[in-house]
Amino acid sequence: MEEKILTKENTNDYGKVRKSVLEFWLKETNRKRAIDIFDDDFSDSLICKWQNEWKNGHVSVFCSIGEWSSNITDVLCENRYDQLNYIDNSEALFRLYTRFLMVVSELIEDLQHINAIIKEINPKDKSKAGNDFEKQIFDVGELKNISDFINKICKHKITYLHKHNHHLQIVFKDALVDENENFKHNKIISLSNLVDEVNDEYWIEIPKLAYLIGVIIRCFNKIDTVFNEDEENFKKICLTFQRKEDNI
Repeated sequence: MEEKILTKENTNDYGKVRKSVLEFWLKETNRKRAIDIFDDDFSDSLICKWQNEWKNGHVSVFCSIGEWSSNITDVLCENRYDQLNYIDNSEALFRLYTRFLMVVSELIEDLQHINAIIKEINPKDKSKAGNDFEKQIFDVGELKNISDFINKICKHKITYLHKHNHHLQIVFKDALVDENENFKHNKIISLSNLVDEVNDEYWIEIPKLAYLIGVIIRCFNKIDTVFNEDEENFKKICLTFQRKEDNI
């Protein structure tokens, strides 16, 4: 299997990817971020639609997740890295992607927790909660693969990344100009291949930003679908997170 020699001349630069993914994120979530402004306007988003449909008071979780999701826009609006390329600046971009991945991880877990409350699943039973959340929206095990990858590569690294990282090569799916192209290397640590035994021949493959944004969008759509399936599902979340004095 022949490996493609990657150079900065035959790969994307980060700026091109960032701008495209930012546009995708804002469009698909109905969020707005004006130039030189540090906050999102998400008044047309699903989050605000949910809040506006509840007439009995303020629901903290809706606005809080909506505001917290602005962390994604913050990362995607940061243009200082735009001139970096994925070949010469892999370490700096890996740190940037790590911050992005950690935001994604928290959003997935929060939205999965909302679904668990609705389905009366103990959120601490992550396997059961995750399996139920994936139904009809994700491939089986897709969210678990993302969680495991982020935990081992970005979060709890002492038992995985720090243990094996004798200057492993870091490659980015976003570097590939052809969206359908894959790295032709037979030893890759990736979302679908978190091997236990790693040697210096392994590469760490970082997933596409657009894929991760798509995952978050599917998570929001999953909650919207569950709300629409039964009015009681929506009511349960609203009553759980409604401001207490509004219950009087």
